[in-house]
Amino acid sequence: MRSAFWRQSAYESLAIGSAPAEPSLLARDAVRAVTSGMVAAANLVEVAALVGDTARATMLAALMGGQSLTGSELAFLARVSRSTASEHLAKLVEARLLRSLGSGAFTTTASPLR
Repeated sequence: MRSAFWRQSAYESLAIGSAPAEPSLLARDAVRAVTSGMVAAANLVEVAALVGDTARATMLAALMGGQSLTGSELAFLARVSRSTASEHLAKLVEARLLRSLGSGAFTTTASPLR
C-alpha cells in the first residue's frame, strides 16, 4: 500500500512541479533547417510532376533559349490545342516555372524552387 501511495505522490509532484519544456536555440535552428528542406523537397516534387508531362516539358524546353513565345506558338510546338496549352501554361505559371508577359507571351523564370 505504501509503494502505491509513493508512486502516486511522485507522479503528481512531477506533473505539478515540472516546467514546460522550451526548445533550445539549436533545436529551433534544426527545426527551421528541416522545415525549409522539406519545403524545397516538396517544391522539387511539384516541379518534377509538372515537367513529367510531355507537352509541358516541350513548352519549357522551347522557352529555355531565353526568348519569349506566345501561347499559340507553344501550343503548336507541343502539338496540343490552344485551350490545352492554356491549361498547361496556367499550371506552369502557378508553379512559378513561367512568367506571363501580359501580351499572350511567356518566358521562363530564374528559379522555381524559391
